[in-house]
Amino acid sequence: MKRQTNSLLISLSALVLSGLLLLPSMLLAAEKPLRLYGVGATFPAPLLSSWMHSFTAEHPLIQPDYQGISSAGGLRDLASGHVDFAAADYRIPEEDAAQLAGGIIQLPMAAAGIALIYNLPEVGQLRLSRAALIGIFGGQIGRWNDPLIAKTNPNASLPDLPITLVARAGASGTSFNLTAHLSAISPDLTKRVGTTLTPDWGKVINRAGGLIRASGNDGVTSLVRSIPGSIGYVAYPYADFTNTPMAAIENKDGQMVVPTALSFAASMAAISQSPTATALIDPSGENAYPLIALSYLMLRKHYDDPRKQQALVDIVDYALGPGQKLAARIGYIPFSTGAIEYVQQALEPLRQTAAP
Repeated sequence: MKRQTNSLLISLSALVLSGLLLLPSMLLAAEKPLRLYGVGATFPAPLLSSWMHSFTAEHPLIQPDYQGISSAGGLRDLASGHVDFAAADYRIPEEDAAQLAGGIIQLPMAAAGIALIYNLPEVGQLRLSRAALIGIFGGQIGRWNDPLIAKTNPNASLPDLPITLVARAGASGTSFNLTAHLSAISPDLTKRVGTTLTPDWGKVINRAGGLIRASGNDGVTSLVRSIPGSIGYVAYPYADFTNTPMAAIENKDGQMVVPTALSFAASMAAISQSPTATALIDPSGENAYPLIALSYLMLRKHYDDPRKQQALVDIVDYALGPGQKLAARIGYIPFSTGAIEYVQQALEPLRQTAAP
C-alpha cells in the first residue's frame, strides 16, 4: 500500500512539474506582442515614432515600429506587402490609390513647416526675400554677399562665400512640397524645376560645389551643420531639435516670418479659411509662415489579420487624441477640431470592418 502511495505521489509530482514547465511557454504564447511595421517619409518620422512609443507604453502587447526612408520608398514597400503601413508627404490620386495594395486609405496625420536651415556663424537672423529665395534655388545667386540677399540683411556681415545647397537625394516628399511652393511664386522655376519628388537641382545650380545631396531630413540637417556657407530644407522639428539656425522668409503678404508655433498657427488659420489647394502651398496672412506641408499615413483598406487592423485604428485614435499634445511639444502643428473630424471620417470604413 505504501509503495502504491509513493508511486501515486511520484506521478502527481511529475504531472505538476510538467505543468509548471509548460506554464511559462503558455503564458509567453498568450502574451506574444503584436508587431506592426511601417516605413516612409522622414518628414513625419519623429512624430510617428513618438506616437507609437507612447501608445506602446500604454498598450505593451501592441508594438508598432516606423522607419523613415522616403515617401516613395514607403509606398513601394506597402505595395509589395513588406510593411503594414506607410507614410508619404503627398497625396496620390484616388485612381492610383485604388490600385495600390488592393486599395489604401490616405489619412493626413502630420503637419509642419519646412525650415530653410543655414550655416553662417557670422550672421544672426538671415532674412530671405522671395526674389532671393528664387535666385538661390534657381542658380542665379551663387554667393552669400549677393545684393539681393544684402538688401534684406543690411546689418549682417554677409561673407563672400559660395552658397552650397544641400538637397535631398532621391525621391522626397519634402522636395515635392518645397518645389510646389517655389513653382507657385516663380513662373521661371515652374518651367525649369516644376513640382516634383525629384527636382533636378544640378541642372539649375550648374557650378562646382554648388550642390550636395543627403538622405532624409536628418541627413540634410547633419550636412548643413557641418558645411560653412550651406543652406538646406528640412521639416521644422529637425531644425528645432538640433538648434540649427532657420531663415526668416518673405510670405505672400510681403512680411518676413520665422518658423514658430505662432506663425504656423497663422498659416493653418489661413488654410482652413480658404477652399483652394493653393492655400496650403502659399498661405496668406501677415503673420503666416509660407512653407507648410502635410504628411499622410497610408493604410490598407483590408488586413488579413483583424488584430492588425484594429490596432492601427486604435493607434490613429490615440494620435488624434492625446497624441495632439505630443505633436505640439516636438514642433509639429496640432490639428484643429475640424481636421480631426475629417480624419476620423476617413478612417470610418476601416473601423467598421475591424475586429470587435
